[in-house]
Amino acid sequence: MAKNNGASDTGTAKSKSKLKAQNPEPQQNDQQEEAITANPTILLDENAETLETTEYGKFKFVHTNRPVSEKLVAQLVESIKNFGFIPGRQVLVNENFGILDGQHRFMACKKLKIAVPYSIVKGDSDAITMTLNSNQSPWKLADFIHSWAEQGRDDYRKLLKFEEKYKLGMSSSIDVFIRDSIKKSNDIKHGRPFPINEDAEQIAEFILQCSSVSFHKTQKFCRSIIVLFKKATPEQREHVKLNIITVPQCFKVEQYVTAYENILSGGARGKGRVQLQKKK
Repeated sequence: MAKNNGASDTGTAKSKSKLKAQNPEPQQNDQQEEAITANPTILLDENAETLETTEYGKFKFVHTNRPVSEKLVAQLVESIKNFGFIPGRQVLVNENFGILDGQHRFMACKKLKIAVPYSIVKGDSDAITMTLNSNQSPWKLADFIHSWAEQGRDDYRKLLKFEEKYKLGMSSSIDVFIRDSIKKSNDIKHGRPFPINEDAEQIAEFILQCSSVSFHKTQKFCRSIIVLFKKATPEQREHVKLNIITVPQCFKVEQYVTAYENILSGGARGKGRVQLQKKK
């Protein structure tokens, strides 16, 4: 692709496209959920232009978009060097030049100092951003959490701060931080509010104090500690922690809990055995 030395948009359209989100603009949580759940249909309109510019400063990153991956940018740089910019994959921006789709392509063009092909999109920017990105390459839960937090959702902001503080890994932090919520992944994707586990900080501290076992931040282990906090007394939890080094890495939460029962039972069987889980 040849370098564009012009300082402004080219006057000739290379191709024409436009997006329209058919869902109404969300105003509340339920409507916000509906906009994402419905997966708004994106229509191509031949009346819009695809332009190019080297004025990189006019582009802005949309706060609801996921963080830029430097690894992906580097891969795109090499791809564009070898094969050029793929036709029809222009950067999509709103009327304020906020990037709705193609932030990695934009960064790659900027690094290569070549013109950025773009089209202006009208519609609900937040719904379009999340839909386009999830269709292009699936968002991780962390991407959704960051997006909802950036939109001012206090519960999601607190979840991010929790993960930043304890660094359990996002999946384990979700399990520890959110109280008794089934379908957590689906709820998070749709921005539903969630109840915060009042013992989350205490559980996280307990997990970090189990660092004598290398697997202490794995999701199954963290889930087993949640069970321990629900079923065991503070004294029993402390006894398990003091003997955690004797616990092998397990494939299932139930296996970890059985190991805790063995520690607490001291070899006792039958009625003398401590039970933290229902037996099948």
